[in-house]
Amino acid sequence: MKKILTLAIVGLLSVSLVGCGTTNTSSSTGSPKDSGAAKGNIRIGVVSSMTGSAALDGELEANGAKMAAEEINAAGGINGRKLELVIEDSQTTNPGTVAAFQKVAGENVVAIVGPIFSTNVKALMPYTDKYKIPVAIGGTDPTITSDANPWIFRFRPSDTISTQVMAKFLQDQYKAKKVAIFNATDAFGEGGRKGLEAAFKTLGIESKAFEFTSHAGDYTAQLVNIKQFQPDAICTYIPYVEDCGIFLNQAKQMGITIPIVGSPSLVTANSVELAKKNAEGIYGVTDYFPEQNDTAKTYFKNYKTKYGKDPDIYSSYSYDAVQVIAKVIAKNGDTPQNIQQGLKKFSGWTGAEGEYDFSSNSPSAGDGLHSYSVVTIKDAKQQFVKVVTVK
Repeated sequence: MKKILTLAIVGLLSVSLVGCGTTNTSSSTGSPKDSGAAKGNIRIGVVSSMTGSAALDGELEANGAKMAAEEINAAGGINGRKLELVIEDSQTTNPGTVAAFQKVAGENVVAIVGPIFSTNVKALMPYTDKYKIPVAIGGTDPTITSDANPWIFRFRPSDTISTQVMAKFLQDQYKAKKVAIFNATDAFGEGGRKGLEAAFKTLGIESKAFEFTSHAGDYTAQLVNIKQFQPDAICTYIPYVEDCGIFLNQAKQMGITIPIVGSPSLVTANSVELAKKNAEGIYGVTDYFPEQNDTAKTYFKNYKTKYGKDPDIYSSYSYDAVQVIAKVIAKNGDTPQNIQQGLKKFSGWTGAEGEYDFSSNSPSAGDGLHSYSVVTIKDAKQQFVKVVTVK
């Protein structure tokens, strides 16, 4: 079900804000500072997994976007205009994502945030040129931006960076010479596998992939084969938190004690909650950690106060995306074309995920972030290890 959320300032700057209706945004390309008061709300779409297998992640994704919009409106909006979110459920499927994207694109939005899963992002990419609306995504498959789609902007670091960080960490920390790769067969998992294989080859580390289908619910066969391979460590690329929990629980039940280093999903709050004590001591790379910068610290505090739970990568990227889009609109104007051009030049702002710089990428579309934090799980919480930057 679509939810149109008018996120209004309460008791502040009421003279400068328009009413709570759903007035369409204007396509004027004039100065944003001169034209804001007479226009309606600025609408940004959100395509998120509100139902389906990743509903837990989708809730976080929507919450991050909502929180950013509320903060922007509480500070006076964008040049005096309220920001309004139009949220559509992707149902965590490729057909659902395409339907949600097409539906929200027809709701007079000037930009779209989401989805976070690479396979869903790839499903909608053929439709971006038709609608010509900037899409701020969280999928980390490197080919998403290397395909040079001019409407796609990634608000998380790509797997080109994460795989290099993971491989180097295992070499430096554990002197690993033989590593098993446990990856899903979707776009996210395949992208991670290819990146890890390349990174391990560069470092002279032997690797072998053990692939699985997401939501299968039982990974003992792959774990048996991994044990027979006798690796020094395991690297995982598991897109969904439910599968992360199952993998960690079954690995522990089978007596696997070697180091496990995962992509960001493995060390999210939901994954750790599902695995409980079986997540203790695992490592992961994450693009969001509360201690990595001042914005991240403030975001963690405010999110937990508002929603009563810890935020993580699913919410931090959408929070940053809405904040950056708002800054671009304030400077460049509210048409999709103006936002697209402004995003290409955007740099120098540090969000919850890190410092953004889209200006050093291709003239079509690109990556805004270039670092990951390495964390470990101790007492059911992420514990910071270090930040690694790759450019």
